Amino acid sequence: MNTTLNISVARLAHLNWTMALESMVLNPQHSVEIQSYQDCELGHWIYTTGLHSYSNFDATNLLVRTHKHFHEVAHEMVENKLEDKKLEQKMRDMLLLSRDIVYFLTELELNILEFRHQKETIAHPFRSLVSRLFNGPHHALPDEQGPLNVSYARLVHLNWVRSLNKSFRGWGHNAHLESEEDCSLGSWLNSTGTSLSEKHIEIGHLETIHKEFHVSSRKTIYFLRHRRESAAQKSYTKTLELSRKIIYILSIIELKLLDSGVVVREEVFV
Repeated sequence: MNTTLNISVARLAHLNWTMALESMVLNPQHSVEIQSYQDCELGHWIYTTGLHSYSNFDATNLLVRTHKHFHEVAHEMVENKLEDKKLEQKMRDMLLLSRDIVYFLTELELNILEFRHQKETIAHPFRSLVSRLFNGPHHALPDEQGPLNVSYARLVHLNWVRSLNKSFRGWGHNAHLESEEDCSLGSWLNSTGTSLSEKHIEIGHLETIHKEFHVSSRKTIYFLRHRRESAAQKSYTKTLELSRKIIYILSIIELKLLDSGVVVREEVFV
């Protein structure tokens, strides 16, 4: 196998496999061929290039542990004859681990792009994405009434969540949150996304979670600015949970709609 990895391809390949496992649970006639956590494409990259080049990133080490655990749960689901209740619980565990893998891959992607941006070694096709990601503007632009750039949507979302965490040091006074209608994702959901939500339930689900995310984020900033640190931390924990859901749903939308022209993405090789 190649020791380079296209993170977007890795995320979607992982999602495909997760869906195959879910299908197996819902329909026992479906079979799934399972690989070890070291031999699948993502695992091969982790134990060659990933740990060698990116072990200084927390996301890499979290990815290693979560990916191994995911394979252990998947192996149990495929190889062991489990009672229905145990199988359902294993599937819930598997889906949560899958969501975390997608999140840590997105964190790693952001870390690498930030590092390349700082070193000014980013390849030309990524300049517009990376420049706007780290320098702004972060509000919706006129051309975002068309296809959704899922790469930017995931990464700018995670980058803002990180900035919210940093704002704890300044009691939220340096935090700025666009309204749910004016941010890039919200603008797309309110235009193109609205016409697709009935046909694609993931988009309707994303609309709901996105609104909850903005509410939770506003509460976090409010509590910080009123020096209510405990309440702010509790609200921020909920914001993080919603953030993981948003990134996971965006990845599912990317997987299902990429060939439809409704969404586009930019490739990142690591």
